[in-house]
Formats: sequence, structure tokens, C-alpha cells
Amino acid sequence: MRGAMSFFLAVLPHWTSIITGSIVAAVLGLLSFGGYQFPSWLVWLFATGGILRACYLAWRDERANVAETASRLTPRLSINQITRAAGGHYRVEVRNISASSVRVRAQLESIIPDSPQPLPLNLKATGYDATYEVEVPAGGFQLFDVFLANLHDTVFVKRGSHRAMAQGDDPHAIFLVDSPYHTLIQRQRYTIVICGFPVLPEGGAPARRSFYIIPQPDSSIIFSDAGPVD
Repeated sequence: MRGAMSFFLAVLPHWTSIITGSIVAAVLGLLSFGGYQFPSWLVWLFATGGILRACYLAWRDERANVAETASRLTPRLSINQITRAAGGHYRVEVRNISASSVRVRAQLESIIPDSPQPLPLNLKATGYDATYEVEVPAGGFQLFDVFLANLHDTVFVKRGSHRAMAQGDDPHAIFLVDSPYHTLIQRQRYTIVICGFPVLPEGGAPARRSFYIIPQPDSSIIFSDAGPVD
């Protein structure tokens, strides 16, 4: 019953527009106003044709809405590869798997145990200074810095557009790379969830993936894939 009512409410505006605002309706109205008498079958034919046309227009609108919703829910991004560059930076790759460019951001959505910073935490786009979002071409990818492991006696901490050297009490400290600052976290095992998402709503559904941060006794760190997150 609810579906029938929804269909009727979708058809009614189109039918009203056809009956009252079409060129045929205007011609018939002028002739009728001039005293011309139309046969009843012609009136019924016009009314029936208007209903059929209104049903088609309502179906077309619903089809367009479904297609738009499906487009928004279709993933256009994937989080695939884990990379580690010189200097102890650990990164993830957010890839555009669609046929058009997408403006992308990445966030650290969750971390277990908890982070000292409120979540979600924006991740800095690799190769850019304090930049959160990047236009990624079709089939292309963008790296995002997740954390920095201090494997030496010092750690470089970003302070706005400047780089300052900070002495670390722990020569093996771990810093989350949240632009423009870095956040120190305890050296322990973590399970994190990273989300890569289009900036614009019509860009498609976000991609989420879980990872492990596992410090090792020899001061190295294993950054491993824990699989996609629904």
C-alpha cells in the first residue's frame, strides 16, 4: 500500500503538468473556450495518454535516482600497498580505481589502544607540505604518511611549514604523522583503520582498511595488512 501511494505521488505532479501545461492541453483549451465540442473518446484518449506519459516520467526519475545512489555507493578508491621510505616513514597507497579523477583525502579512523589525539586524524599527503587532499587521476595513486618511527637519536617533527629537530627520550619513538604536527604514541602493538575517501559526495564510497603496527625487539617495526573493513 505504501509503495502504491509513493508511486501515485510520483506520477501525480507529472500528470498535472501534462494536463494543465502541455501544448496539446493549451490547444484543446483554446478550442473548447471558442465553443468547439470535443468527442468524449478524444478527451479520454488525451487523459489516458497523459497518465501513461506521467508514469514513464516517474519511472525515469526513479531510475535516475537509483543510478545516482548506486554511483555514490560504488567504491572508486582502494587502499592497497604498504610502503616504507628512507627516514622511517611508513605510508599507505590510496589508488583511484575509477575512470575519472577523484579528489582524495585519507584519515586515521581508529587506533587500538587509543590515540592521545582525537580521531579521525587527517593524514598528510606524501610529497606535499601540510596538504590533506590531492587530485588523483584515473588509475593513479597517492601515498599518505601514517607514522614515523624514530630509529635514531633524534626525530624530525613538523611544526607548520618549518622543520625542527627534537631530541627524543626514546630513540625508537613512534609518531603519527598528522599534519602539521606529529603525535607521539607509545611503542607498542596497535591495530589501526585507515579510510581513503573522495572529498565530494558524488565521488563514490570510501575505502577502509585495517593494519597492524608491531614493534620488534630489534627496534624494527612490522607494518602489516589486516584486511579490508566493511
